[in-house]
Parts: sequence; C-alpha cells; structure tokens
Amino acid sequence: MTGKVVAVTERPTITILELDKAYPNAFFTAVVFPENAGKFGDLKKFAEQNVEISGTIIQYRNKPEIILESPDQIKVAK
Repeated sequence: MTGKVVAVTERPTITILELDKAYPNAFFTAVVFPENAGKFGDLKKFAEQNVEISGTIIQYRNKPEIILESPDQIKVAK
C-alpha cells in the first residue's frame, strides 16, 4: 500500500497512521501496538510523507488496515 500519512494519532494503547484522508474519512490505516512501538522510534516522522506499507491487510470496522510489527514494513516512498 502506498499513500500519504495525513495524521499520526498516539493513544496509550495504539498508534494510528491515517493515509490519504483523516478520521473519520480515512481510507486506510496502519496500526502499531505498544509492544512494537519502541522498534519504530518517533512515528510522527512519517507525518506528511508518502510511504510504502507492507503486510497483511485486514478489515477493522469495515476499513482496511495493516498492523505494523516491524520497521521494515514502512518506508518513505521515493
């Protein structure tokens, strides 16, 4: 999946990267759970960046998302 990160929302239990449109109109999200957050550093570094995200796409509340578990699943697109 490739898209522009338009919002990075950090909550105590989850970090959400919204691609192309912000909540509630986000088309696609990438999610990082606390047990993996330390692997990524500051996820806000991806804000306003075009990124490539890889992984298994799942449906959550009828919208597609990828759960990020490793930093090699996300990179700034060229």
